[in-house]
Amino acid sequence: MAVIYAILQDSFYHSLSDEESANPQSYNFDHPDSFDTELLVSCMEALIKGQSVNIPDYDYKTHQKIGPGRMVNPSDVIILEGILVLHDERVRDLMNIKIFVDSDSDVRLGRRIKRDTVERGRNIQYVLDQYANHVKPSFEEFILPSKKHADIIIPRGADNNVAIDLIVQHIRTKLGQHDLCKIYQNLFVIPSTFQVNTCIIYLVFVQWCYLIMFLVLQIRGMHTLIRDAKTRKHDFVFYADRLIRLVVEHGLGHLPFTEKQIITPTESIYTGVVFCKRLCGVSIIRSGESMENALRACCKGIKIGKVLIQREGNGRQLIYEKLPKDIASRQVLLLDPVLASGCDSAMEAISLLLNKGVSESNIIFLNLIAAPEGIRAVCKQYPRLKIVTSEIDAGLNEHSRVIPGMGQFGDRYFGTDDREQSGSYVKHWVHPFHANSCENSYPNTPNREQMNLPSTLLPSIDLGYIEDKYSGLSSQALLNVWSSLRKKSILLHEPEDTKIWVPTNPRGAETLPPGIVTSESDLYLRRLYGTPSEDLIIKPRYLVTFTVGYEQKDNINKAVKKFSENFSILLFHYDGRTSEWNEFEWSHRAIHVSVPKQTKWWYAKRFLHPDILASYDYIFIWDEDLGLEDFDPERYISLVKKHGLEISQPGLSANSGLTWQMTRKQNDSEVHKEAEERDGWCTDPHLPPCAAFVEIMAPVFSRNAWRCVWYMIQNDLVHGWGLDFSLRRCVEPAHEKIGVVDAQWVVHQTVPSLGNQGKSENGKAAWEGV
Repeated sequence: MAVIYAILQDSFYHSLSDEESANPQSYNFDHPDSFDTELLVSCMEALIKGQSVNIPDYDYKTHQKIGPGRMVNPSDVIILEGILVLHDERVRDLMNIKIFVDSDSDVRLGRRIKRDTVERGRNIQYVLDQYANHVKPSFEEFILPSKKHADIIIPRGADNNVAIDLIVQHIRTKLGQHDLCKIYQNLFVIPSTFQVNTCIIYLVFVQWCYLIMFLVLQIRGMHTLIRDAKTRKHDFVFYADRLIRLVVEHGLGHLPFTEKQIITPTESIYTGVVFCKRLCGVSIIRSGESMENALRACCKGIKIGKVLIQREGNGRQLIYEKLPKDIASRQVLLLDPVLASGCDSAMEAISLLLNKGVSESNIIFLNLIAAPEGIRAVCKQYPRLKIVTSEIDAGLNEHSRVIPGMGQFGDRYFGTDDREQSGSYVKHWVHPFHANSCENSYPNTPNREQMNLPSTLLPSIDLGYIEDKYSGLSSQALLNVWSSLRKKSILLHEPEDTKIWVPTNPRGAETLPPGIVTSESDLYLRRLYGTPSEDLIIKPRYLVTFTVGYEQKDNINKAVKKFSENFSILLFHYDGRTSEWNEFEWSHRAIHVSVPKQTKWWYAKRFLHPDILASYDYIFIWDEDLGLEDFDPERYISLVKKHGLEISQPGLSANSGLTWQMTRKQNDSEVHKEAEERDGWCTDPHLPPCAAFVEIMAPVFSRNAWRCVWYMIQNDLVHGWGLDFSLRRCVEPAHEKIGVVDAQWVVHQTVPSLGNQGKSENGKAAWEGV
């Protein structure tokens, strides 16, 4: 509960001597020298430092200090009341708010007569003489001039309820702030744990404190989870992301806005604001990168720069920076979850931004937690920069780590915690900016000498890296980092070792150091808000491709409408006509590829790389002349999964377009995997096999099967002839994983739309395709 003490300046009157006590009417009690200002200042300074003091008691009748006085302990609010408290500069400097209560002279005189006659036993004539000889002259000479030092002037005194309410609200606001917020006006803390008790005090006064209370407890709950050493990685990431989103949203509220009027759908005028457009983020690698997703979610298309700062002895060295070229004209959100001492990566990054021409007032520093030492260092050095954090911690321990803190944020967020025993020493080295980078909480990160790794490890690691247009580290930049680190390793003159060979690594990663690649991932893709149990179900995705000409538009339109939104539609246009398909509503969500005079397998070889299709569970590669009146794609997929088919096709109607009887729809089964065409065929290598066979007009491949098939067509294959004979090589056992789905069938219309599309020229026949 908040504690409030009122201290009267009158308590510090000097005691009158015997001579002065004999004629008190001649003594000027309204002169500054009548107060023991030295004692007043020392008492106030002690209270501000958190020390208890003894305040003297003063007897107005005997004009003497009496008794032992009263003990006053440090409190949340101290009110110093007196007519001359604004006169002495030493007293003024101790005050956070200076208030001058102004009243009419007649009101002041009437109040004085009533007080002195009732409370102090004086007659009216005594009061009037004292007022004329001492009070009024002293008011005009000392008290009234001190009015100019006041922060707030309240006319009409206690009758001015509006002014009093404003002051009370201001004090409530200050009580709800961390002590550092009261000192540094550029420090902002979103509602956090230190506000709980304050809000409880004022529940009876302001109804909205209930709302603040709930928000406070929610943030405190999330801090409890991410600070808990037992919290698992995916929970840590989930709740850290939620807190980061709140900090980012709060930080965006400090950006400049401009007023704008718009017309609503009801044709009314609404006066709103326009967000700042010249905005960018800068993350301090590596922990700062954890805040990028929240920033992108709040600011679509925002540019994000990066800086990598490495510890060098007792200082820091800038290793890498990639910032927008026009950053000097932008508002900058600097991202780093933990602000510790401040005299490290944060100060280096801020200095870099200022050197790039960024105005100090245009920088907003976003943190999850901050230590008082870091706040003092940054706010004192850069008073116009703003810091936004979710909580201010107690301080730093002897290892310069934030306490109570949340541990090594980068390791916990990115899953490189030292508690992971397998390959932990390699993780710290292979990712140089995971350990030796910018974290305030990494004082004991092992360097290369401590880890004693072979020098050949550096050049043996593949540096494949995709460069982001605005914020990604390029491969060249990473190579520069590796180069600088390797130069240090050369100085050690270590012998050249052979490459590490770990046969227990996953297939394809045998030559990598242990711990770099794992066979399983604990990555969970989750939205920012809500509990994990409320996550949306990940729906399967399928791809359907048709090789089409515009003449078959009606048939393709009917076919595409059979497929739900779980299916992506891809059309290969062999006649070069694409815009005409816009008459169909589904065409806008379809993918169109136009290369004239090519065939289905030519397109597949060039545009359906397995890595591109990695997100699809099943891939349909179909001709354009299929009738799908009796075909249900969702039901077909369920049957394929039920019977474990990796390569399949729907059964063919017996009424049209049969090439091989073994692919004909059978009426007594859901799926058939074995069939005999005629005696003697099963042993002839030039004829279709008697089991595990589908045709190439309507094949459906699983993701893994398509990777194998795609490799098979990397030759001069154009028409696909003979491919159906070879599909059985891609699955094992083929007679179990290749089959025809009888319960879902199609009609092969055998429309020769893929042939004779050109014209005979110079005696050459028109081009043909399949």
